Amino acid sequence: MNLLDTIYEVPHLLHVTNSNSRKALQATCSQLRHLVRRTTSSVSFGTDWQTSEADARLLASGAWTHSKAMNFSSAGMDANAIAVLSQGDWPLLEILVLSNNEFGASGMEHFSQGRWPAVATLGLSCIGMCTSMLQYLQHATLACLSSLDLSGNHLAKPTCWAELVKGDWPNLTHLDLSCSHLDTSFFGQLKHAKWPLLGGLSLHSALYRVLEAPQGQHEALQGIVQCDWHHLQILNLANCGFDPDAMQTICQAQWSNLRVFDFAANPMHADAVRYLAGIAWSKLGALDLTWCDIDVTAVSYLIQAQWPRLQTLGLNGNHIHVNALDLLVKAQWPLLTDLDLSHNYLGPGPVVRLSSGHELPIESGKLIITPPAWLLKQWPMLSVLNLSSCNEI
Repeated sequence: MNLLDTIYEVPHLLHVTNSNSRKALQATCSQLRHLVRRTTSSVSFGTDWQTSEADARLLASGAWTHSKAMNFSSAGMDANAIAVLSQGDWPLLEILVLSNNEFGASGMEHFSQGRWPAVATLGLSCIGMCTSMLQYLQHATLACLSSLDLSGNHLAKPTCWAELVKGDWPNLTHLDLSCSHLDTSFFGQLKHAKWPLLGGLSLHSALYRVLEAPQGQHEALQGIVQCDWHHLQILNLANCGFDPDAMQTICQAQWSNLRVFDFAANPMHADAVRYLAGIAWSKLGALDLTWCDIDVTAVSYLIQAQWPRLQTLGLNGNHIHVNALDLLVKAQWPLLTDLDLSHNYLGPGPVVRLSSGHELPIESGKLIITPPAWLLKQWPMLSVLNLSSCNEI
């Protein structure tokens, strides 16, 4: 048991020590406090912690000059705590997460008055973002902002997305609008956004409200593909409710630098996959087509894709049976390292036999198998092959 443990367990010990001992202890605690402040670079509060104004004052008043990351997600931050935190001096703070808190427009106003000279990553998901809060966000001093998470906020009102598009963030490279209930008109104005360096955009589950409107899908996709985002590398359109014709519009986009494309949980018929396979994304490294209703005809088009840098391919939860697998293993993707075929029915037995005579072992509940030698001849870099639940209907 160390000194701090002893004092905690026997607090009256302080009353029986002489004054010199107490002074020595006070000096030690003071040195320890300064040491912690000088060396702490990351502070994170657990989800069961309720951050009070006093906690925020303790952080803001200290010389936390080396702090580079602060995570207050689900920490019960209210407007008063935000106000105190914003009064602090954070010269090196690069990552600030305030997600899952309810501090309202008053809290965002206080945040906008703070000094955040180095903040590059800002998490504001699930905070009940509204128009006035977005207005305050625009006025915040965030010259280094490069990654902004606004997921889980209801931004359906025209006043909300109008303020969002006004955001003057010239260094913004990543924007997360997942589950944001966006309006169709938002995509018509998206091309006017001042985000010339945008490299990553997530619209996961954000478009169901859009699809309720007549021609909503067409207008939304046209708004996305018309944006002049030459730096776009990551695009997440998973679970957006697109119909199979969506890919015909997406293939018009000029995203020559796209490296990651997530289109999971959107149905794709064979023609949709044919459009996708015809897109010359020479830098594409990761593609997720999970739960897209892909069948053998779609696979016959997919293997024609010219994606020489493809490394990760997710095809789990589709209609890929043995005849489709026969075609898939012929694809010319020399850098493929990770292939997920789980939840595709390949037969009832523990072994899948292809028309070539080659075999693949599958077992119920087995997540990953080591690629066999014959498959490594086709894909020499393959290291992860997921065939779990491939013998279960």
